[in-house]
Amino acid sequence: MTHLVYLCLFSLFISIMFAILSEGNTKERLLLGIKTFAKFVGISLGIAWIFYLLFS
Repeated sequence: MTHLVYLCLFSLFISIMFAILSEGNTKERLLLGIKTFAKFVGISLGIAWIFYLLFS
């Protein structure tokens, strides 16, 4: 498995836990989980591209 798959799995599990532990109704929890997952993956890929451009 690649680093990207591990990143997505880690992000998914952490987002699910954040959503479960948060307060609010089901819709708010679902939106929090989706936003958290997108932010984890988006920021990680952004940082990866910055490192690639700086150090390659």
